[in-house]
Amino acid sequence: MAKQIRPVEVKLVDQDETHWQLETDQGRLIGRIVKDGKRYLSYFGLDNQASRHRDLDEATQDLLLQYNLHQH
Repeated sequence: MAKQIRPVEVKLVDQDETHWQLETDQGRLIGRIVKDGKRYLSYFGLDNQASRHRDLDEATQDLLLQYNLHQH
């Protein structure tokens, strides 16, 4: 029997002008994004190791990619 894929809605929650959280619709934390000068740092889950990105969209996409990879 094939595993059913359940769609998950996500939302980007503004903490302030330089901090965001990406969460599922159930409130589960996917990751956080911090603006660092002209770059954006994304942290998956509770990791302390950041990935650097050019803009907020790129950082958000990276967190979604990491989330999808770690769901299986």
